[in-house]
Amino acid sequence: MSRKILVFVVTPLILCIGAIFLALRKSAQPEAVFQETDFELCSLPLPKGYPNSWTHAGIEYVKKEYNGYKYFLTCSPYPNYNDDYENPMLYYANPREGNLPPVEFIAYNNNPLQEDPGDGYNADPDVIFVDSSLYVINRPYIRPDSTWVNIQKSSIDSGSFTFDNPIPLYDNKQEPCNFGFTSSFRQTLISPSIIKYKDEYRIYHLATNSYNDNTDCKGVVVMVSDSIDGQHSYKYYTTGTISNCPAKPWHFDVFRYQDNLYAIICAYVHEDPFLEHVPIIARYVSHERKCFQYLAKSEDGINFTAFNKPLTTINSYRSSAFVREDGMFVLYISTLGYKPKGNVSEDGRNIMMAYKPFEQVLKEFKDN
Repeated sequence: MSRKILVFVVTPLILCIGAIFLALRKSAQPEAVFQETDFELCSLPLPKGYPNSWTHAGIEYVKKEYNGYKYFLTCSPYPNYNDDYENPMLYYANPREGNLPPVEFIAYNNNPLQEDPGDGYNADPDVIFVDSSLYVINRPYIRPDSTWVNIQKSSIDSGSFTFDNPIPLYDNKQEPCNFGFTSSFRQTLISPSIIKYKDEYRIYHLATNSYNDNTDCKGVVVMVSDSIDGQHSYKYYTTGTISNCPAKPWHFDVFRYQDNLYAIICAYVHEDPFLEHVPIIARYVSHERKCFQYLAKSEDGINFTAFNKPLTTINSYRSSAFVREDGMFVLYISTLGYKPKGNVSEDGRNIMMAYKPFEQVLKEFKDN
């Protein structure tokens, strides 16, 4: 058989096998509440000199507006894992026509809120509105093992936003956060999420390094204070659990609906759902680290139970959500290596938004 004939026969065969493999791999993905077509790409201007890359989304909705705006979003650029740019940014917007959640945001004119801390990085910003003020928290990290959470309060000066200097709330080495855990455990306290719960302020952390070493999440660490921004005022309260999650929790965000707390869990999927059943093929296929987003519920404000159907299987990092007063669930995700139509991100790290009535979301879990 000549080389030309061989190529003519073999090439279509390889393409056919490849197409079947991709189809089977896609069909093995779990069904999700939101499909790719449900998401819209967000526009978030960056400061001069910053590459186009956005991650670690945090969202806050203000019912009666703050300085004329209702939606406030935090994120941090992380272009190709370069933490020199991983600094907290703030954006704001109003609903679109028909009360649709926004996808085009205005940048705070003094972004970033905090510069690179030096031999380390910033990480995991979050935003909250309480008592007529907007606050942003941030988690700086200094190598080899120092990390803490600080907070910045906003004010309005001549119609413009301004922010105070950051106030440290607690750190992982000194009281009140040095609560008897080992040093290696304290280093895994990531993704702080701040919320007012009953008459106190809480910051929830995940204790995990799952994305980096495939270990299990060690729990949900809860810090409590009676002051939202009192210096070193947050004290260790307890460590809760996340149960029923089909993958390994890596980042999360907490929000309230009616009398319960809910969490958006970014969970690390160690193995491709298709490849884990065909180890022979898995040996020859590249393994991309993936994270899906899951919803979890807490009835006691400490322990969370995940719904086993993902919110989305788009590869994504820390994401954030809330439920509007009309019952609309609004989800902002931070994608990884995902370049939809209109993409300008250099590494596929984008912020995207989807929405659906929350009762409909919950019904999908009940019917699953």
